[in-house]
Amino acid sequence: MPNNTSQGFTLVELMVAVLIVGILAAVAIPMYAKNIQSTARSEAEGELINAASHMEQLYTSSLSYANATVTTATTGGTIAGWAPSNTALTAAKYTIAFASGSPTTTAYTIIATATAAQTNGQFFEVIALNNQGQHCIKQSSSSLSSCTFGTDPSW
Repeated sequence: MPNNTSQGFTLVELMVAVLIVGILAAVAIPMYAKNIQSTARSEAEGELINAASHMEQLYTSSLSYANATVTTATTGGTIAGWAPSNTALTAAKYTIAFASGSPTTTAYTIIATATAAQTNGQFFEVIALNNQGQHCIKQSSSSLSSCTFGTDPSW
């Protein structure tokens, strides 16, 4: 007598499998995106520390921060512009610049501003570091130009 059992999945079994994959994707994708943002933020913080090191080298050699510039090079006491893995600036997650009125002879504040590539256009974020080693981070739904040392959270 022939065996009439089918070999395959029923529609219900297939729908359950698709449902499980959908639930896993709904949980995993946002967590992955948040992890990518966190990694880029950590990299920007590292670049700010690297830039501060260059600023201190400049101060050691000339007793002034005033001649520092933000460029794409890290030679001659200049601060590196930052894009992840040396990609084009349009793909950068953060841009690094001096705060308004900075640097002066005795002080500087370096700011990393998140781009839309980092925040998906959902919020604004600024990370800052100054010559005293103070650092802060601020996020807002409206435009930001800086954060306030001692008031906003540090990183």
